[in-house]
Amino acid sequence: MSATADRYRTLADAFEAKVAAVRPAGWDDPSPCAGWTARDVVGHVVDVHGMMLRPLDRGLSAAPSVADDPLAAFRSARTDVQL
Repeated sequence: MSATADRYRTLADAFEAKVAAVRPAGWDDPSPCAGWTARDVVGHVVDVHGMMLRPLDRGLSAAPSVADDPLAAFRSARTDVQL
């Protein structure tokens, strides 16, 4: 495994733990990013995963939307990047 892949997994593990810790009623709470909710932050991270795959002629697989299930959406995007 490459150093880049190892670093990604470490960072993705930490982010996923934070996402998993959000209580269901907390998704519309403000995030540390001014003007963004917790759900907005996860949506941005998922979108960036899709942008990283485009130059490789790949995209994100069908997954629950961030609006419906932020944790499942992140986990799916993470899996797509790690393939």
